[in-house]
Amino acid sequence: MKAKFLQCINALLEAAIIGLIGTSFSNCRTKYGVPELEYGSPYATYEVSGVITDEEEKPVANIRVTVQNDGYQILPEAYSEEDGLYSAKNDRAFPFSRVEIIAEDTSGVYSPDTARVDVRYDRTGVSSSDNWNEGSASILQDFQLKKKK
Repeated sequence: MKAKFLQCINALLEAAIIGLIGTSFSNCRTKYGVPELEYGSPYATYEVSGVITDEEEKPVANIRVTVQNDGYQILPEAYSEEDGLYSAKNDRAFPFSRVEIIAEDTSGVYSPDTARVDVRYDRTGVSSSDNWNEGSASILQDFQLKKKK
């Protein structure tokens, strides 16, 4: 009898705690589909750049580049310029250990390409131990797109 009573109390406590946690997460604001960071959360400055060319190594313009982690976009999308260069930056993103960089031709001429990149964080320039939660990641990723058949 005592064991059943304790199981009921345990179930009620679990439901209350899960309800509180669910409420606090559902109220978080998001930026690019990822919860915005709270004070004291670790964060990184991400900068992703590169060149997009075709199979003949000619630059390709207007290719959309997105950077994601687990399906969530973590940087604003970027588009390649006439010279094929693209660049995207986010000053306060959660530090992920791996990202996917996706290059897509919205006109449908080229097949999309994805690069999965392990991220290494640089703490050079972080001034003190008070900034334990800061870092930066600079990723250079070029793409050579193939025309659709």
